[in-house]
Amino acid sequence: MALLALHEFGFNVTALLGAAGVIGVALGFASQTSMSNLIAGIFLLLEKAFEIGDEITFETATGIVESIDLFSVKIRTSDNTLVRIPNELIIKQKMTNLSYFAKRKLLFTLVTSGQTDMKHFIDEVRTTFSEQSQVVAPPEIHTIEFCDNQYTVRMRVPVKRNDIKTIREELLVIMHTKLTAKGLAIQEFYEGTGLTSAESVHVRITTNDTPTV
Repeated sequence: MALLALHEFGFNVTALLGAAGVIGVALGFASQTSMSNLIAGIFLLLEKAFEIGDEITFETATGIVESIDLFSVKIRTSDNTLVRIPNELIIKQKMTNLSYFAKRKLLFTLVTSGQTDMKHFIDEVRTTFSEQSQVVAPPEIHTIEFCDNQYTVRMRVPVKRNDIKTIREELLVIMHTKLTAKGLAIQEFYEGTGLTSAESVHVRITTNDTPTV
């Protein structure tokens, strides 16, 4: 009856029915997506794989968790950008919590001359790292490489997880200062395996031995 009345008043009932069908399908998909995100949000809250303040990586985004809602997780990246991640995607795909454990192992790379006494060099580096308040356990040798008359030493250093960016920067500067004061020939010193990440902090030794970050 209502449709007939609308038709009598000149409304295009066929168009209205078509629009109603499209709206109904859209609402159905939206409801399905919202319900999936809602259920995923409940699982996230129960699983407690991360919490507000943790640093997580999802796909290409790394940042601090700002909120965990029923439909999405919001993180703040290092350049102060807000990234919204639907809960359903976090449940289905790989997510890395960089702050889950009380300590993190940072990989530091040191490059020294091929004429360096490597046993003495490594002993001094280990000792100096262990003396720092941010370091919670003795460093572990990851790899030692020799190429182009240079040694490249990579060490995993267990540190406190709190304020990890500040720890990276402080350790680089402190370690460079202390190691060069001991007469160790450090040509390059940086956190990570190389300068492939925007997050990497790098100290390159210049000719006047002044560290630049």
